[in-house]
Amino acid sequence: AVEETKATEPEETKQQPKQKKQKKQKQQKAAAPAPAAGAAAAAGGDEVITQLDIRVGRIVRAWVHEEADKLYCEEIDVGEETPRNIASGLRPHYQLEDMQNRRVLVMANLKAKNLVGFKS
Repeated sequence: AVEETKATEPEETKQQPKQKKQKKQKQQKAAAPAPAAGAAAAAGGDEVITQLDIRVGRIVRAWVHEEADKLYCEEIDVGEETPRNIASGLRPHYQLEDMQNRRVLVMANLKAKNLVGFKS
């Protein structure tokens, strides 16, 4: 009977490392974070970036929005016939004097929206 246990013991020890390895692989798969939704878009997102129309503009005039606490209204020259009117939430971050004649990046092909009554 002693010889039988010795004969089966090496087989068990061979199986244990395999089981441990499989268990470890399952744990690693479970611990690996699922790819974010944006990661798939980022992999093939070159098309999205090329659709953005980013222009450098200069703030010609800026003023405090009459009704909103966090908005400035600006006229920004981006090289078109007339300056664009844009509202920005920069009031908590910049003084009004710092906004004048500042160069900014403008997303020129976004849909116009009303921000607290100001068409931006």
